[in-house]
Amino acid sequence: MINRLPRWIWIGGFILSACAGLTNTIAVLGFSHRAISYVTGTISKTAIDLAHFNFHDALLTFSIVFFFFIGAVISGFIVKNESLCASRSYGIALILESLFLMLSFIGLSHNSFSGEWFAAIACGLQNALVTTYSGSVIRTTHLTGITSDLGASLGNLLAGKTANKKKIAIQSVLFLGFLIGSSLGVLFFDCFHYSAILIPASVVLLSGLTYTTFIKKERTCPHTEIH
Repeated sequence: MINRLPRWIWIGGFILSACAGLTNTIAVLGFSHRAISYVTGTISKTAIDLAHFNFHDALLTFSIVFFFFIGAVISGFIVKNESLCASRSYGIALILESLFLMLSFIGLSHNSFSGEWFAAIACGLQNALVTTYSGSVIRTTHLTGITSDLGASLGNLLAGKTANKKKIAIQSVLFLGFLIGSSLGVLFFDCFHYSAILIPASVVLLSGLTYTTFIKKERTCPHTEIH
């Protein structure tokens, strides 16, 4: 149940959301000013470029969506299940994500679009790590669904209906994490330029190694969830 969320989910969700916000901000402040941690706005930008017959920019913008999708495919291949399940595969996926972020640093340092592509793969991989937990959608690289759910919950409260306070709490943690990470992204980019992306890369790597060490034995539970 969502009311029995383990502590590591709260901490991990906040950390991953912060890292995604930080990474996305660095990309937006970078040479092409493209967001890489979500799809909706990127699709709109692609449509605008197409409408203006700017096919070169449209292709580059849409490539972000494509590589975000590739990251999600990689996540699905490694993790294999939709509901959160204690498995060493999460640690492996996080370690791989950190590798993509490090490759992103190399590309961005040379003002290469490959830097954005690797960052998009990392974000797609992270966002697909946990599809659902106890019926609650958990996303860590964008805030659209979280904001919608928080708004709906507030509307229910205003209408005199009950709302799941734990669900509101975890979504607020994810929202706050992304916001704080984005703010830090501005400060780190000003100080370290593209080297700032090595900060989330290191944090994700440490998280993956810690999680892999914590999960001593591989567990397969495709139809169960942690309670």
